[in-house]
Amino acid sequence: MRSAADLRLPLVAVSLVSRAGYFRQQIDPSAGQVERPATWEPRRWTQSLDAKIAVRLEGRVVWIGAWLYALEGQLGGRAPVSSRITDLDENAAADREITHHLYGGDERYRLAQEAALGIGGVS
Repeated sequence: MRSAADLRLPLVAVSLVSRAGYFRQQIDPSAGQVERPATWEPRRWTQSLDAKIAVRLEGRVVWIGAWLYALEGQLGGRAPVSSRITDLDENAAADREITHHLYGGDERYRLAQEAALGIGGVS
């Protein structure tokens, strides 16, 4: 996206607000990897958008909100990044966690994440 901003390409990135999706890696004394939580709070870096959409997943309605980050390139261009979130009061506890973990869960969890992203496409 930085390159798109630098080249002033008309692109919009769509991602998930993965508050608990990342971790910090450390090496322990026996040279093994230790994973430490690295939570992320979107309101520190992004702007909440007022609009919400509803999708039907397995017969229930799941509300999806968005945060906007205006990525600035090294050459002064900007590229918007829209991060989707299901951690909303309108959703059931399980649905609030759909966007919590990047690359987490089983096939059902990943399909729910793809629905939150909009399934995907280029126009």
